[in-house]
Amino acid sequence: MTDIATFIRSFMQEHKLTEKKMAALIGLRGPVGLRQLAAGKGGGAAAVEFEQAMLRSFVLTAPERDELRRCVMAAVGGEAEVIRTREMWAYLRGETLQKGSFHLEMPSTGAVTTLRERYARAKNLRITLLNTPYSTIYPELEWLMKECDAHIDHYVTADDDDARTIRLTSDVRRPIMYPNYECYVRVEEKNEQCCYGLARADLMVCVWEDGDGELWRDLIVFTAQDRARLMARPGVAGLVNAIGIEKEKYIRIKCSYHGAGSLDDYVHMVETYAEMERDSTIYALKPDLCVAFVPPDTLRDAALAGGMMSMSDETAPAIEALTRLFEQRYANLEQKRKRTWLFVKRDAMERFARTGVMSSHFWGLRPFTPEERRRILAEQLRLMRVNSGYRLFFLRDDSGIRDIDLCCCERFGALISSGYTDYDFDKGYTEIQLGHKKFMRLFEDFAQDKLVAQCSGEQETRAIIKNLIAIAAAADD
Repeated sequence: MTDIATFIRSFMQEHKLTEKKMAALIGLRGPVGLRQLAAGKGGGAAAVEFEQAMLRSFVLTAPERDELRRCVMAAVGGEAEVIRTREMWAYLRGETLQKGSFHLEMPSTGAVTTLRERYARAKNLRITLLNTPYSTIYPELEWLMKECDAHIDHYVTADDDDARTIRLTSDVRRPIMYPNYECYVRVEEKNEQCCYGLARADLMVCVWEDGDGELWRDLIVFTAQDRARLMARPGVAGLVNAIGIEKEKYIRIKCSYHGAGSLDDYVHMVETYAEMERDSTIYALKPDLCVAFVPPDTLRDAALAGGMMSMSDETAPAIEALTRLFEQRYANLEQKRKRTWLFVKRDAMERFARTGVMSSHFWGLRPFTPEERRRILAEQLRLMRVNSGYRLFFLRDDSGIRDIDLCCCERFGALISSGYTDYDFDKGYTEIQLGHKKFMRLFEDFAQDKLVAQCSGEQETRAIIKNLIAIAAAADD
């Protein structure tokens, strides 16, 4: 029985429909047409038509829409597409990362311990991690960095297993925010065996000193989601070299960590953004708008009034540079003909319309006034009118997507940060620039197909924006 057949049978039972009634509602010629569809006749094209007919004819719940989409994908692209899509949804919804103790078994003694127990008193702990698609290990690594000041180098082979690539990006989303965590990826092309032996395994090497100053080198081989074997030897050298990691063939995917706080640091950050965005295809997922979508003169007024751009002889060059860069970014947004697709949440946009504060509101910007909010929102309508490549999509309320700031740029890769941040470097703001173009391509494909299906259409989008403008106007009263 096909996935679509199972869906049809379950849907009819749930809604108490006969074959004849359901066939009539979705435009098929009687029960025979419905049975042919359930049997897979017509292939992927018939499955896509069935999905569209179901969406037109019924008000489906979110689980029903998701299951229908999964069944259609199975008919169109097979099981690999289903798994890839499931992993991407899990990443965007924050479902993948698992918690729990990670147990270490010592074959030589039969003893069982945990990572935290083993390294709680470790000094100068340095970890080399290979691959390891086990979600439960990453909260443990985060704890080791926080409590033991562990330094981690993570080497990953990204082959043609797309689901594994997405899972890695999801797993490392928290540890990668630490300055002492580095991640390196080697992309393996089809029919190429770029890594041999242990370098393709799931394992970890820990080099550390105990309380007596004795040096230890542990080899940990992962055997399950919550279990690994620990082989510990004092003073044994060369484990990392013995694995044979060809470091020169890996790409460092964590390309920035903001830890300073001067105005010049902001200039450098905005310069980086401007260069990545220049004439580039962009797919972005955010709670609401960000400063790149605000007219430059409106942004400058808010920055001057908020203290970020306090003018003096010392700050004048940096302020002039920021003004020029924001003008360049907005002109690029307006004029380039490559796609800029921005996916936002309606409730977050309504909050902006009421308060004038964005989810990623810079610490030095005052809230936008009601008049400025109306202009910012009206500009989105104008941009969609004058530039066919610019689209704003409102995610449906039940999409389940967590608050994340994800921007995929054709010229670089992906920018990932928390969905709510004030960009205050002095308070430990972190942002990761993932030079990981394979993940970018996977998200681009996902955005064009699956994510758009969870969003408002163009006409509905315009109506929502006009309603937001009315909300901002009411805030003046």
